[in-house]
Amino acid sequence: MSSQKKTSSEDLESRLQHPAFPQPPDPTTKVWRYMDLAKFVWLLINKKLHFTRLDMLDDRHEGTVPASTARGIEKFLKEIGSPTRWKQLSETFQRSRRSLFVNCWYSGEDESEAMWQLYCSSGHGVAIQTTYESLVDSIREAQNTYIGCVTYVDYRSHNFPDANLFYPAMHKRIAFAHEHEVRMMISMSTHFSSAQKDIPRSTTLGWDPENLVETIYVNPYAPDYYFEAVQSIIQSIAATLTQRLEWSQMRSVPFL
Repeated sequence: MSSQKKTSSEDLESRLQHPAFPQPPDPTTKVWRYMDLAKFVWLLINKKLHFTRLDMLDDRHEGTVPASTARGIEKFLKEIGSPTRWKQLSETFQRSRRSLFVNCWYSGEDESEAMWQLYCSSGHGVAIQTTYESLVDSIREAQNTYIGCVTYVDYRSHNFPDANLFYPAMHKRIAFAHEHEVRMMISMSTHFSSAQKDIPRSTTLGWDPENLVETIYVNPYAPDYYFEAVQSIIQSIAATLTQRLEWSQMRSVPFL
């Protein structure tokens, strides 16, 4: 590589080739984000995606290493006569969890009833649908921002190939495999050495729904009036999206 600064396309390609961020076989695959109405309105108004700090997610295993990997590291450090190094390495992983921020999407060609129940269980909320390649294009100019498919493994026996800190953030336990998650991630290395109290719980990334969202689906379990309410909100904030609003396809009536 010459001494010239990388172009945006070259930098993005480098991020997409990172081994911790596997890419889907088909970049045109659909991705979905299920959310309550308040979060949807916030997105329309601010034109930003919300990223949660990794250690703030509900799953306590987020960003941690499998048991087998941890035992292997500990054994190796003892063998080379460096028992205190384990405490330092453990702290490194904890700091990594506090410096990575994620935004999560469901990947699949069709809606997921499980996702409706998990993220819009009250019978309200919406799902926005775009494509994986649109998400990729949306981070082209965003430095230190990555995207890839989460890998689901058995945390009792799986081993990570090396000590790269992105691997723990892009793996989850098999019990979560139903999520089919595509994960966008911002690495904020400036927070790596900060005290925990000084690190924000979340961050944001500019993201224009009017240019990137293909369809907005209303919760199939919502009452009839709810569609009109969502429609009115969209009309007042992002009118160009009004024609892309639909009831969830799960709301269709049976033939018999």
